[in-house]
Amino acid sequence: MLPDLAAIRAEFPSITGAQATGDLFLDAAGGSQAPRIVAERIAEYLTTINVQLGAGTASSQASGARVESAHRWLETWLGASEDRAASDRHVAIIGSSASSLCAMVANAVARSPVAGRDEIVVGLAGHESNLGPWTRLATLGLTPRWWGADRTSGESSIEELRDLVTERTRIVAVHHVSNITGEIEDLEEIVAIAHARGAHVVADGVAFAPHRAMEVDRWGVDAYFFSLYKVFGPELAALAATPSFLATLEAPNHDFIAPAEIPAAFELGGASRSGCVGALAVAEYFAMLAGAPPPSGEGVSRAVVEAAYARIEQLEAPLTERVLEDLARRPAVRVIGPGEMGSSRLPTISFVVEGASSKEIAARAGARGLGIRAGHFYAQRLTSHLGLDPADGVVRISLAHTNHPDELDRFEEFLDEVAPRA
Repeated sequence: MLPDLAAIRAEFPSITGAQATGDLFLDAAGGSQAPRIVAERIAEYLTTINVQLGAGTASSQASGARVESAHRWLETWLGASEDRAASDRHVAIIGSSASSLCAMVANAVARSPVAGRDEIVVGLAGHESNLGPWTRLATLGLTPRWWGADRTSGESSIEELRDLVTERTRIVAVHHVSNITGEIEDLEEIVAIAHARGAHVVADGVAFAPHRAMEVDRWGVDAYFFSLYKVFGPELAALAATPSFLATLEAPNHDFIAPAEIPAAFELGGASRSGCVGALAVAEYFAMLAGAPPPSGEGVSRAVVEAAYARIEQLEAPLTERVLEDLARRPAVRVIGPGEMGSSRLPTISFVVEGASSKEIAARAGARGLGIRAGHFYAQRLTSHLGLDPADGVVRISLAHTNHPDELDRFEEFLDEVAPRA
């Protein structure tokens, strides 16, 4: 049986604790809360078998099994082919953050030149983690070409991308979802455009992963990364990449680690052991969301992943629609991104208020315990492109399936003061 919202919220000690202070978590895009099971599993590991890998002891073997299981679980979570014998099946690479993983891939591309491929197409509406590492390669002879965005809505055009990607394109570096506009890009079409011209696609899935099931195999993307701490997990990130793409790169790890030793050749310093345990614990939370039995071994099945995300979408959709409808009734408010609910709209909602400072609005909200924020949210280039001062940026409310409809009552009451309804 699927859990109700009360049962779900009870799994999060931070949420139940915040109820005593009146604080509301309305900034899920900046980092989600973690369910109790994640903290318990990490604490259990750190106080029992927290030892290095590769020794002959039972503790070391058990520790190694957790790390191996986490890799397999992340592949399932990311939507790698269920056929583990498939020749170019996506593999999971674990890192400390999405920013560090993207920088590692960009640096590896720079060290592995391909004749005639000297351009990188970069999505302007993306997060700096998947922009800066590529634009810095201009000093090494790789020219960035910008996939732009509408100066009012922040939306990007697929037709423009078709014209940008040519036989000179090496990488198409794009956001799957802008963490400002909350709009899902057609990643499958982006991949088709790039592959038709012999280019590879590196996609930022950080803003997508908390809300919808990732499907790297179906999309055909060459590399796709996300942050677990934004999807109910620990401070960890994961990258799914195809062996054929990795084979085009000079592996960044120590010389004595063979390039074919994947993921080791791309995991500098190795994967965080306690982080891997926390990642496995997210699978337990997904089982609870899906109304499935608790898992054992390598996480949960793909069917459970999809059922968990279906429950997430079911809970989030009414909240998203309510916020958008309310903002539409406020004449001074300009929503950045789709202003109406749709299949490509996620609950990351940014807006500005005419004649008001976004930072001041967020500060006033924070004094009321409303955890919204303001700024450029590491999408500084997009906010500048929209004609906004990046230092002030936009106001952003970003929701998760754990939010309660009553929390929006307080948010709307606050908005009545700073941007009254018509």
